[in-house]
Amino acid sequence: MRVLLFLVVKVIIYSNVLAQSLDTNSVTLFEEGSVKYYKTRVDGLFGLVNQQEVEMLPHQYTHISNFTKSLIRVECPNKGYGLLDHNFKEILPCQYSSLESLKLWQINEILPSRVYSPKRNFILKMGHQDSLYSFIDSVGNVLSSNSFHNPSRMKVFNNIIFDDISEGLPFKVSRIYKIKQLDGTIIISDSIARVTIIKSATGQFLIDEKGGYLSVYDFGAKCALFNLYDKILVSDYEYDALTLPPTQENENPKFIIGRVGSNLYLVGLDGKKISSIGFDKISMANNFSRKNLEGISFNDKNVEAFMKDANGEYFLMRTDLKIERISK
Repeated sequence: MRVLLFLVVKVIIYSNVLAQSLDTNSVTLFEEGSVKYYKTRVDGLFGLVNQQEVEMLPHQYTHISNFTKSLIRVECPNKGYGLLDHNFKEILPCQYSSLESLKLWQINEILPSRVYSPKRNFILKMGHQDSLYSFIDSVGNVLSSNSFHNPSRMKVFNNIIFDDISEGLPFKVSRIYKIKQLDGTIIISDSIARVTIIKSATGQFLIDEKGGYLSVYDFGAKCALFNLYDKILVSDYEYDALTLPPTQENENPKFIIGRVGSNLYLVGLDGKKISSIGFDKISMANNFSRKNLEGISFNDKNVEAFMKDANGEYFLMRTDLKIERISK
């Protein structure tokens, strides 16, 4: 009789715990539609129940949270973090001091056709004896050395990792990045302060037949051109900004504009200046908003751009990137 009474009381307490938790703590999986489970605590340990309050994951964890759309991060007492799939099958055992996954806004794929955030998961783990992270795949295979720092401040462009190594600095202070391969190999020795995708004022991205380019900034606020496909810097740190001219035909651009103070330079995708002249204005022949500038027409199909320097001299650049001085 006492045993029966104990079990009844236990069930009532357990049901009350579930009822108190159902509205606020949930884990949602999206592997096959959207399925929501509720995180509840029994005897100080967390588990998951469904909407019918049926236990789906035993109450044996000190932590449960969404990790990706189809993975759950759990922490086992005195063991560490692990991962479960959408069927609650163990993917990674509870043996890591930290498990992190990069957010979509941190990941960029710059392809000849578009820029997008891929569905691929970037998972980083830190062992109990480690001080740095390494990349692993979804079944625990190690992809890199223990050489990566804060995952929340990391940026990824076409599997090139911009690793924020500025440990201990306030978030608003300039960052310190190292450019690395996914396996942890450092690509260039320079540390950089900032990285941006090169685009036009109208939001078009610099993409050619191989992929994309980036602006990387040094600690003097000067930027250089970084080729993502060849994984090299192709210019010096000499520009205040690198931008793509706003045109209708940016799929295979021939050049970009490098700004130094008030001077605008025509820069080839090999990083070399097309002309040593710093221009005051540059207008594209196929600019979507106008066909001429200051009365000079662009009727010649072999004309790529029109330029004016600070002295009021006018120039044309033809499609072969040769520059000619002209009179208005």
